[in-house]
Amino acid sequence: MTTKTEVTVASEGLTLDRGGWLPAATVAVETWGTPGRPVVLVCHALTGDAHLARHHAADRAGWWEWLVGPGRPLDPERAYIVATNVLGGCAGTTGPDLANPTAAFPAITVGDMVRVESLALDSLGIGDLALVIGGSLGGMRALEWLAAFPQRVRAAAGIGVSAGLSAQALGANHVQLQALAWGLAHGPEAARSALGWARMSAMLTYRSASHLNGRFGRSVGPSGNFQVASYLDHQADKLTARFHPASYYRLAEAMGWWELDVCRVAGATAPVWLLGLEGDVLFPASDVRDTADRLGAAGVRVHYHELANAVGHDAFLMPGASGLDAWVAAAVDEAIGRRTLAAGTRGEAPWS
Repeated sequence: MTTKTEVTVASEGLTLDRGGWLPAATVAVETWGTPGRPVVLVCHALTGDAHLARHHAADRAGWWEWLVGPGRPLDPERAYIVATNVLGGCAGTTGPDLANPTAAFPAITVGDMVRVESLALDSLGIGDLALVIGGSLGGMRALEWLAAFPQRVRAAAGIGVSAGLSAQALGANHVQLQALAWGLAHGPEAARSALGWARMSAMLTYRSASHLNGRFGRSVGPSGNFQVASYLDHQADKLTARFHPASYYRLAEAMGWWELDVCRVAGATAPVWLLGLEGDVLFPASDVRDTADRLGAAGVRVHYHELANAVGHDAFLMPGASGLDAWVAAAVDEAIGRRTLAAGTRGEAPWS
């Protein structure tokens, strides 16, 4: 059984952490499997959505397509797989008006996202979560779930995420936000251009120096432009075709504000899985490991692993990243029991 649905929550209105207010919130939800099985909640990253994988043969590929399916780490025959689009997103959940590229939207926090997500799950009759898992912003949400609803989460897993953005990452985030603020103040075309600039800046934190050097070096393409520049232009064009500038602004802003207070999860009974990514500029593996150490010192049972890869932060979105499938499978296995991983299950990563 697979479903796509939209759930309206907080119909009486929703007060946001930073003082804003929404009259209601609608949450886009997608599921794979049968209700009643252990629930695995999968949280997407900054520009993701709730579409993890195809629901049928004619459906578009999802961002974790190769991990979802019978015999795979996220197996709908063993667990009820649930994913939502975050508050402030632009893929079915309440966010900026898609018809207006300069639409305003109130400031939100990762806590707001998780609280609204919890209300959506409540409305669907989903209680305890065997595992909450995600990468980057999705990893922030997974850890926030554990902090905000410890009685509801049996395990949390974060990929490429630490207790908060470093000063370097906050600086990169600031550049993106400044570009977007300018664009949003100067009309639809400027807003779209600014979104492209923000995306190009972000890509330099998503891919490692060794990956970019190995793939592009100083090569020049047929247009006379450096190939790395053409690659960044292409990434900008892809995002501006499907994403809202104000949504990116609010989600990136929320990432900067978020910081895990380890005291909030001190003594938690739920285990935490953290995966550092070699070459990650946005969340260096050393920062992820430090977060694991701090959680362990606070009495949390932590599994820390590091993924050797050439890509950097975006490795968790790349089929074939050595060890990722096995790590996700191990986290799921601890949460819901053992299974056998199917061979030859990798496919295209549409957002790579």
